[in-house]
Amino acid sequence: MSIKKLLSTPSYALRYKLLIAFFVIGGIVVNNFLLSRNIILDNVPVILSMNDLGYSNSIIEEISLKSFKNYSLYNLRIANTKDLSLDEYEFIHIEVFATDSESIGDDLLIDKMKSVKKTEKEWLLNSNNYKNEIDIENEFFKLDESEWNAEIAYSLYDYNNYPDDKYYRNYIFLKKDNRVMTIEFNTSFEISRQRIDVLKTLIDTDIFDN
Repeated sequence: MSIKKLLSTPSYALRYKLLIAFFVIGGIVVNNFLLSRNIILDNVPVILSMNDLGYSNSIIEEISLKSFKNYSLYNLRIANTKDLSLDEYEFIHIEVFATDSESIGDDLLIDKMKSVKKTEKEWLLNSNNYKNEIDIENEFFKLDESEWNAEIAYSLYDYNNYPDDKYYRNYIFLKKDNRVMTIEFNTSFEISRQRIDVLKTLIDTDIFDN
C-alpha cells in the first residue's frame, strides 16, 4: 500500500493526525523546558514588602525565580490590598536579572527600556504598531546613579514632575555590574527618599544564591 493510500484510509488518517498532534504538543513542552530550565515555586525569598514602604498591609501577587540561557530572573509583585478596584490600591513590581556577563546585562537593559517605551508610545497614540527608533538618552529621564546605588539609572518619567500627557505607569531601570533591576509602579505611587533607601538595596540581594 502506498503512503498516499495509507493516509487516505480513515483509521490510518486518524492515527497520522494524532501522531502529528503528539509531536506538536511534545515540541511545545520541550521548547518551554529549554526556555525555562529551572522554575522554583517553593521557598522563593520575599525581598520586599509593602510594610517596608510605609503601608500597613502587604499582599504577594506574583513571585518566582527562573533560570534562562544567559541569565536568572527574580520576579516579585506586591500590593497593599487584594482589591484592585479601591482608589488606595498601590503595587510595586520588582524584576532583578543576574546575567552571565556585563555585556548581556547591557543588552537586556536596552531591550527592557525599549519595550517599555514602545508600550508607552502605543498607549498614548492608541496604536499597536509603533516602529520608530527609540532614543534612550533623550526619551528617558536620567536618574542620579549614586542615589540609586547603580552604575546606570533611568526612569520612564521624572517621578517628581510628571507630564500631563503620560502613561499610567512609571518604570525605573538600574544596572550594576552584571545585574539589572526594573521597578514598575503606578504614577500615583510616591517615590520618596525613604523608599529609595529601601529599593536601591534590592539589586545587591543574594536571592540567586538560595
